[in-house]
Amino acid sequence: MNRILFIVISIFVFKTEAQSSTLQLGDSLYVNGNYSKAIEVYKQLEKQSIVYDKNAIVFMALGNYDEALLYYEKSIQSNPDNAFIKYEYAKLATIYNQQKIYKEGTEAFQRAIEENPNNEHEIFLVYTKDKYYEDIDTRIKLHENYLDKLSKSLFKSVADKRISELKEEQFLKQGKVKEN
Repeated sequence: MNRILFIVISIFVFKTEAQSSTLQLGDSLYVNGNYSKAIEVYKQLEKQSIVYDKNAIVFMALGNYDEALLYYEKSIQSNPDNAFIKYEYAKLATIYNQQKIYKEGTEAFQRAIEENPNNEHEIFLVYTKDKYYEDIDTRIKLHENYLDKLSKSLFKSVADKRISELKEEQFLKQGKVKEN
């Protein structure tokens, strides 16, 4: 009985160590800019949230945002109880924004905020909506609502500046309308 237990534990430890060294090899390849090889190494590992994250990061570095999105979505699905899930949604939203898919970016940032209502992602949600909506009044209101809700935010000056920019844009557009 002890012998069988020893064998089972040994196999488990060996498998864990092998995965750990494979993960380290993939990380090393990534850091050295060998992204294609890093992807190959990461794919050898069992389906784990950390592996999905790493693949997403590598695909982002390669500029393959579709694959990066796929792997971030897999990461979220594989470990929905992850304590850092808010960051996974934020990463997903960032990729959507880079692809100018603002509706999905908005939804992902909203999920990040739902996971942690007191987090820093609120300004990024406002930024995403700012890019999504065309109406200047709506965009100004987004930033004003942000300031009302989070008046002591570290990003207050960013929101103030954006409101000024939008009001200037609005003023210039009104001037052009009057000229015509």
